[in-house]
Amino acid sequence: MKICPLVLQLEAALTMDAVNIMVAGINRMLTKNPEVFKGTFRRGQVYNNGSRGIQCKNDPPIPWKHGPDIANAIRSVSVYSYHYNYNATVIILL
Repeated sequence: MKICPLVLQLEAALTMDAVNIMVAGINRMLTKNPEVFKGTFRRGQVYNNGSRGIQCKNDPPIPWKHGPDIANAIRSVSVYSYHYNYNATVIILL
């Protein structure tokens, strides 16, 4: 299967847009509250709702406590370019 270089350039550009949107959303969270993740990352460990780690194997799973806030921050990002203007419509399954 041969892939056109233009397709690869488009995929790379869209990937960079997605990364930039995520960075902008998390930076917005940190600007509003610099200590938003305080208590989540301690001594090289991740904590979720007081427990060490993110318990993915629980049934039902316990979502990461910052997940909804990060999803909302990402949804609030607007992207502007010389070629397009759009608000980020991000679908995140929580």
